[in-house]
Amino acid sequence: MRLAICQAHARSGDFDATLEHMVNASRMAAEQGADLIVYSMGLTSELVGQPQVSVDDFLVDRHLFVGALESRLECPALVTYDSGWGHGGGAMSLLFRNQETTVVSSGDTMLMSSRLFEVGGVKVMPVTNLDDLLSLEPGDVDVVVYSEPFSYAHGRPERLLAPSARGSEAERAAKEANAWLVGVGSVGLTQGFVYAGGSYVMAPWGELSCALPNFEDAFAVVDIDPSFEGPLSDPVHVQRLDPTRMMYAAIRRGIADAVAASPCNGACVVVDGTLESSVVAAAAVDALGPLWVHGLVVDTGDEQAFYDAQALARNLRMRTTVQTAQAREATAKALADCAVGARDVIGLSLRALATSINFMPLESATKTRVVLGRSGLMDAERSLAPLGDAYSSDVFDLAGWRMAVSSVIPSGVLSRAWVPSLEGLNTGAAARTALREVDKILHALIDKGVPASVLQEDEGNDVLVREIVSRMEDMAARRMCVPYSIRVNNRPYEQVINARGTVWHAGDTDVKQAREMFEAREKGEFPSSGGLFEEDMYWAMFPDATRDLGDFGELGDLEDLDDSLDGVIGDLDMGTVNALENLSEEQVAGAVAQAMSYLQDLLRDAAESSGNGEGEPGMPKPGEGPLGMWGQNLFSQN
Repeated sequence: MRLAICQAHARSGDFDATLEHMVNASRMAAEQGADLIVYSMGLTSELVGQPQVSVDDFLVDRHLFVGALESRLECPALVTYDSGWGHGGGAMSLLFRNQETTVVSSGDTMLMSSRLFEVGGVKVMPVTNLDDLLSLEPGDVDVVVYSEPFSYAHGRPERLLAPSARGSEAERAAKEANAWLVGVGSVGLTQGFVYAGGSYVMAPWGELSCALPNFEDAFAVVDIDPSFEGPLSDPVHVQRLDPTRMMYAAIRRGIADAVAASPCNGACVVVDGTLESSVVAAAAVDALGPLWVHGLVVDTGDEQAFYDAQALARNLRMRTTVQTAQAREATAKALADCAVGARDVIGLSLRALATSINFMPLESATKTRVVLGRSGLMDAERSLAPLGDAYSSDVFDLAGWRMAVSSVIPSGVLSRAWVPSLEGLNTGAAARTALREVDKILHALIDKGVPASVLQEDEGNDVLVREIVSRMEDMAARRMCVPYSIRVNNRPYEQVINARGTVWHAGDTDVKQAREMFEAREKGEFPSSGGLFEEDMYWAMFPDATRDLGDFGELGDLEDLDDSLDGVIGDLDMGTVNALENLSEEQVAGAVAQAMSYLQDLLRDAAESSGNGEGEPGMPKPGEGPLGMWGQNLFSQN
């Protein structure tokens, strides 16, 4: 069997361009004698969180798009897309062959056997989640096409696919099933999330016969022989995984895709000799090229910083505009009645420059600064924050990696990193040390969901933990106006709805219980004591769901659970939840898990929305701007 893989990014909803790309790929596959071509999931997936009118338009247009694929693809093709619920739960796989379309699997398909289809006598099965992959038995299938629905996240190497394929759960499942494994990853920026690509083909004994690069569009044709028992004559060896290099590549790809999806011709950056602005400038030039990046070189009054800023601009060969200290002071004086600060003046100047040349302004604020401090471009329209989901301590690593590639970033910028002023923080420590202490707490609270009470005990710095949680709550309103960020971590800060609620505890007993429950969750275990509620239902919700829903109080039985859910859901019809007491224990566990997953999606969408149903904070409304989920002229008026 000869298999083609098309790993590509398309702007979701731009069906004309996507259609041409897929048709061209199928033509290449047919010319090389491929029996089947598989496409990355992101090519045709819809985006979540849009007003109903946009969703309806999207569904109608995608139906027409599928019909066009049926008639124009020149090679049998497997197209898998997520229908909108995320995590592959609503995934559907379509087989295009002989100008006919067959639904191979959908989110409602329960029987694995119904997903099988044959290509030249080879049994092929599409799979979109690890549980289904692990459930395969030897002889069930010859080739498994595993479409990865998850976006890139720093610290989650399994989402890079090829670099982490060896030794993964997917490899173990393929070995146990004695099947060839085709991992197909989406690539590119979609709704702020970056997909890593890294598609691969793995033999049943674990060798890679193909590995596509991360964060790049790619195409490959691979021969698969289920009767061959190995070893491969020329196996592929993937480059050693470097987390910092991957984060930099994700940011670079995000900048390139964001600008390409906008009406802007390039990007504008502040170059002021600080660490964060220097990394953003370097990543922008690496992503777009020096001709399409314009730097606003700012004299902040620090002579050495101004010298480093000019050196960086020269090294990157970017075009520049210099803002002198006198010019900035004159602007500040003109805006004296508006109570703006120095960073506000720089931000407004960048915005004006970007508008005059039709470039996109890039904000240099990090996740640490967005959560705990104030950025000078908080209210900027059509701006992008490439580091908005990267912690400040990570930026030191990014700068160090880029400086090791070539010395375009002056070493002096490492001494000019923003450090928040927080009670309990060691102000005498170096900036990098202080930021690591802060970011360790933020990462635990935001990305890992560790209860603050556990953090207070572990870190031994109760004052700093409380100060960070308090600052997160104080800055909650400002965070609704932050620019669009490139997501590179496990969990965005927008999902931390009530940070202060995570710090409360009544005493040592509560801390002990919180620790036990968190540690058990980390191990995938259930609490050792308690009845049906604690063992089968609480863990379907803790800690993410309970944090999102707020403080339930003492939930000890089904009636309390039912009442609490009713209070959160409001008028939403959730008959499954209301009827919990009439179900068996197994049905209760499954029903609650499904309901909570659904409810968490609703809460996440609500947290990200602006409250008026017309868009998201810091983003243009649908059809209005460069970073809206769907831009202008992408939909018919159905």
